[in-house]
Amino acid sequence: MSGGSWKAGLGLAAVMAVVVATPLRAEEQSVPAGKAFPFLETFLKLPPADKTRFRLIYAPRFDGKSLAGQKATLVEANGTRTPLPIGPDGFFERTPGLGQMKDAKVLLDGPAGAKFGTTMSFVTTLKPATEYEVRELVATVDETNATIRKNAGPAAMLAPKMGGVAFKDGSGAVAVYPDGRTRPLPELRGTPVFWPEDFSGAVRVRLTKAPSAVRFAPKKK
Repeated sequence: MSGGSWKAGLGLAAVMAVVVATPLRAEEQSVPAGKAFPFLETFLKLPPADKTRFRLIYAPRFDGKSLAGQKATLVEANGTRTPLPIGPDGFFERTPGLGQMKDAKVLLDGPAGAKFGTTMSFVTTLKPATEYEVRELVATVDETNATIRKNAGPAAMLAPKMGGVAFKDGSGAVAVYPDGRTRPLPELRGTPVFWPEDFSGAVRVRLTKAPSAVRFAPKKK
């Protein structure tokens, strides 16, 4: 495993901005795939069992401004072109596969002279639903942290640590106990969050409105 780049990536944060001072001169800008998707190759080379609970997503930017709703194109070394749509949240809706990354470039529209950067985030692989088993939520947090620690090596102390699970755009979230009791989940900036240490003994989380996405929450301070 190419530990050096993985350690460097994990030493940043669960959400981070990577600014690449790439000189841009034309309306259609060309960015090396490795700069548009930092650390993706290393992530894709992990054993399958180490990456079942999380994935990486990326939001491209020019001079710090989101490219939400725009289109991008991946151009592989052999000339094969693959559309890379950018969603309304500013993140790529898909990422390249391992075999597509080598010597590839990404074409995006941007102002001449602007600096390209990308925001990388660790996100869960949980699907939107109105009910979740607590054991699955706990496993998502614990196994992701274990994978990061295992691959971060000496940089483990600086690596991001996932503290819980956040239900973006969800509402009416409660923890359910074996005897039927419920307890509302706290909110972080309007988003319900399940921190396992706060709900010992709970068996599931139930929502009246399913989230649009299930993300990681930071550790409580």
